[in-house]
Amino acid sequence: MQEAKSKVIMIEDCGAATFKAFLKFLYTDELPAFDDLAAEPPSPALKQDGSRHTSQMEALWAVSHKYQVERLQRWCEAQLCKQLSAEQVCSILRQAHVFEATQLEKACLSYIKDNAAEVLKLQAYADLISKWPEVALKIHLFSTGVSDGEAAAIVQARKVRRLEDGTEKTS
Repeated sequence: MQEAKSKVIMIEDCGAATFKAFLKFLYTDELPAFDDLAAEPPSPALKQDGSRHTSQMEALWAVSHKYQVERLQRWCEAQLCKQLSAEQVCSILRQAHVFEATQLEKACLSYIKDNAAEVLKLQAYADLISKWPEVALKIHLFSTGVSDGEAAAIVQARKVRRLEDGTEKTS
């Protein structure tokens, strides 16, 4: 490994301030101040289509998932719920779907329903529903008032059909 020779480990999937906040949490068990995450511009890996604070929070959330730090994950999810905006909701919903963060996913779905006129105009929304059909189905079901239990059963049945048809692969 190159790291063993050079004594340098490159972390390329998040910015320095984000990783510093992550390390501070690991060593002190103190949650970072939300404003501390805005100490640097978003890393090149992040889209720059909205609030810098929210992008940095998404990055910290992703790092906490990568390293399975559950308390930090929950804190980030709570902060993201409070900071939802039209510009960021699609990105956050996609991540919430991938990370199976049901409370944040529900908050995003509610935000989209309540702000449909604004969100549905965005390219991020068009990209989300075209690239993530399961998320598109969840948006539709939530917006039409289908109960959580029924929606989960519908999504699961669709997933099973796609697996049986070979149109979806297991991870």
